Amino acid sequence: MGAISTDLPPARFDHPNPAAIVEVMSFAEIQQLCAGSVAAKDMPARGAYLGCSFRSGPVCFVYIARIPEMETTRRHEIGHCNGWSPRHER
Repeated sequence: MGAISTDLPPARFDHPNPAAIVEVMSFAEIQQLCAGSVAAKDMPARGAYLGCSFRSGPVCFVYIARIPEMETTRRHEIGHCNGWSPRHER
């Protein structure tokens, strides 16, 4: 849910989420979409976004950039869907 980070979430958050809907977008589209996220407003700018996620009731929308790190970014963002905070606690 934030600026460049390819960290994987801790094991307790790193599992599939059947309520997650994943959409792959261009890098430019991700910059526009993710810059408006709640996490982005709470965090200092740290560079470009690789992805972000937003909850709407039980559904979690995951948006990731079409880049080589897509799988890592997907797991990172689904970790947020599973309760991993934007502070990226370990």
